[in-house]
Amino acid sequence: MKEYGPQGKKFPKYKVIKHYLLQRIKEMVPGDNRLETEEVLSEKMGVSKATVRQAMDELISEDLITRQQGKGVFGHPRVGELKMHLGLWANFRDYLSRAGYRVSVTQSPFRVDIASKHMVARAPSLEGAHVYAFDWIYYANDKPVIVCRIEVPMDLVINPLQSEVPPLTLKESLKTLSGKNFSYAISWIRSSLDREAARLFALDEMTAFLVWDENFFDLYDNHLCYNEILFHPDYLDFSIICHF
Repeated sequence: MKEYGPQGKKFPKYKVIKHYLLQRIKEMVPGDNRLETEEVLSEKMGVSKATVRQAMDELISEDLITRQQGKGVFGHPRVGELKMHLGLWANFRDYLSRAGYRVSVTQSPFRVDIASKHMVARAPSLEGAHVYAFDWIYYANDKPVIVCRIEVPMDLVINPLQSEVPPLTLKESLKTLSGKNFSYAISWIRSSLDREAARLFALDEMTAFLVWDENFFDLYDNHLCYNEILFHPDYLDFSIICHF
């Protein structure tokens, strides 16, 4: 175990524990990603539980592990593979409401389709797979401003949604569809032309859109869902707060 840094300075004990946990997470695979308990690590590493907790709290803040009451602590190797990531949680209803808009959401009819090229780009193992798909459109003062295209692998669907009135959250939809809860999402940001979105937003078809791709995973790091989200460029003004 690496205990010394540059100039022979000894690392704080919690940093040693953090390094050990990072190595463990790198070796994990989906479905087998439970970490040792604080008690086990404390005894194994010869440190206090408070030291172990400090290391785990830092990894939680970096989205690399999740602590869930009654189940334990789980590592997320997919997050560890990312070179850069932002810790964000998006609730677009809240964003729009805080901006002063009257918010409503509509849901498209459900359909069974083949995984889109964008889903496959973020989850290559799903190429050619059937998905359960539907779209949400968010309105600000009755004007469409966000399109969210949702794709769930068909082999996860145990209870197709019945209502075309969207629930409050994606988590509720996924729970109904698959009986599963997601623990975290990985998001990517890109730009794209999209004629369908341009028509919906009444914009020129050559308008470049900000697009978020999102993959959702459960506590065991299994893939549950893909979203493609497009934003009206005149209505969404996101900012990121960085703490130092």
